[in-house]
Amino acid sequence: MEQFEVLKKFFQNDMKIKEIILNLAPTELDDYNEKYRIEYTDKLNKVVKELEPIFVDTAKEFKFGQEVENAIKAHFARDKRGTFDFTL
Repeated sequence: MEQFEVLKKFFQNDMKIKEIILNLAPTELDDYNEKYRIEYTDKLNKVVKELEPIFVDTAKEFKFGQEVENAIKAHFARDKRGTFDFTL
């Protein structure tokens, strides 16, 4: 039963991530001027902050260990220094 709950939580987190990314995507209605690009950058920064706890939570649920959790946190910490890379 515990494994079922872990998988259930994983898929809930997966759907959260997909929803966040889908809501972030630009549309045809967006005006691609300088103001829009600044606002989009702000949205990206906000999304990065929303994603970190989801990834850390998933690592904890699957008991990947402290080393993996620390690697995730270090990856997201790069964003705070302005060097975020959207690849893992």
